[in-house]
Amino acid sequence: AMIKRGMAWQNTLGDKGDLGFIFDMRFVYGLATIAIGYFIAEIFKIINSDKMISNVEKAVYTLMEIFFICYNVLVMFIKPMYPRNMGIIAFCYASMILLFVLKRGYISQFLEKKIYAIPAKYCLATYLVQSVTTLSIFDWAVKKYPLLLTEYKVFTIFAILFICIVFGVWAHHVIEKPCGKFLKKILG
Repeated sequence: AMIKRGMAWQNTLGDKGDLGFIFDMRFVYGLATIAIGYFIAEIFKIINSDKMISNVEKAVYTLMEIFFICYNVLVMFIKPMYPRNMGIIAFCYASMILLFVLKRGYISQFLEKKIYAIPAKYCLATYLVQSVTTLSIFDWAVKKYPLLLTEYKVFTIFAILFICIVFGVWAHHVIEKPCGKFLKKILG
């Protein structure tokens, strides 16, 4: 489904009137993300060991980290590089996550510091609420104050970034942490 339809909000199995309206792309993407996470965990179990790695191996891991970081950043910000096949993108993100969890390259070892852990704990919640924030609050503000986009561009950009971060921190403490505790309690 990801390869055929991408991440569009459209139906996966068809149009209204058949089963397509039940399984839209958000549901399928969520299932695929869970499957990719499981796949990464299994690869991690196979690859991860306490053995020392040589400088050559460390350099190879660093080159792979650089490649996947560059590819993923280019996919996010440069549209012509965006392939139609979402499977490739999912594989590249999963590979980057695996490399960072293994901590065998110089970049992942550099980022394995406490100072980066503090903002990192809010990343998922901020990512999840940013579309709601930008599509709802930003849209409302632009309709109410149309000069924001033409006269105060820099202020508008920083304001929406600030609102996304504040809303993400709020969502982490009010939604994500309590839900995580609840799931740990249920799943033991």
